[in-house]
Amino acid sequence: MRSRQEFINDYQRSHLHPLNQWIHIFCVPLIFVSSAGLMWSVSLARFFPEAGPALAPWLNLAVLVSLPILFFYARLGLSSFVSGLAWTLVSAAVCLAIQGAGWPLAWISGATWVLAWAVQFYGHEVEGARRPIPVARPSRRRVSKRLGTSGSASVSRRSMRPCDSFSHARRRAASG
Repeated sequence: MRSRQEFINDYQRSHLHPLNQWIHIFCVPLIFVSSAGLMWSVSLARFFPEAGPALAPWLNLAVLVSLPILFFYARLGLSSFVSGLAWTLVSAAVCLAIQGAGWPLAWISGATWVLAWAVQFYGHEVEGARRPIPVARPSRRRVSKRLGTSGSASVSRRSMRPCDSFSHARRRAASG
């Protein structure tokens, strides 16, 4: 597993433009909280009929998913875990506040999520990168590990892009 410093170094290398940095300062938290809101909207309370009304709001997909996420942050170190826990608690507080106000959590979270990702893609366009990190092309090492190969130089970066292999197949079919 990569270290916390490796994640930070990768992030710093791919986020050099000041506008993209500001976009990330606002949009990454919005994506985190709105993702939690979408998952919070998926209640798991029906699977636990014996749970009382005080526990029911906490029986949802967001709480379930937060456990492995917090485990991941804990493996990166104490400060990462504390930061991840803080964002998880802030997200829960936002979800509870929106629900307490009687507003539609799923719709608000969904709209926020789509808008924040659209702005993120714009930020990466300004940066000159093609796509944000979660949808970036996998590294040779990860691809070779999944395919069970050694990751030798015979596998080029160009051949890993699906659009290249499709266009290559089209050119071959057209010429033959």
